[in-house]
Amino acid sequence: MPDKDMSEKKLQLAKNLCHIPGIVCDDDKRKEAILKNDISLKTLFERQHMDEYHVDCLVLYRIAMQVIEILEEISKEDVCPGLYDLKDFYTDVHGGYPVFLLHPERFQFLDMEQDYEWYPEDERIFGDRILFDKADQKMADTRLLFKILTAASRG
Repeated sequence: MPDKDMSEKKLQLAKNLCHIPGIVCDDDKRKEAILKNDISLKTLFERQHMDEYHVDCLVLYRIAMQVIEILEEISKEDVCPGLYDLKDFYTDVHGGYPVFLLHPERFQFLDMEQDYEWYPEDERIFGDRILFDKADQKMADTRLLFKILTAASRG
């Protein structure tokens, strides 16, 4: 039962962040349209989609700047969300590449771990850290932006 209470608390904390432009919660009316019409950054950064949508460095800069705006707003809330996954960021490739972050309930809140799959590169960078502080969060945000800005060379 405590796990259920923690999940509900985490959902409530995530909903508190939904006033931030670009963050879309489960009960947001935009979520269905975003999932139907937009593409995740993880999918966008696959070579065939990079070519199909003509994603160049200017598009990557535009996406990165919008992600920075979302991250700055989250940091104003004094929240260290932990790691982000590119599959949780969506963009509209036909509408100027606006960026939306889905699944804020996966964030790390207070002393609750986040719901995120760790990759070997994450473990190399962050070690056995479970909860992020502001310094760790800056490293995680930098890592995310690096992944976005280098998408063209990796794709």
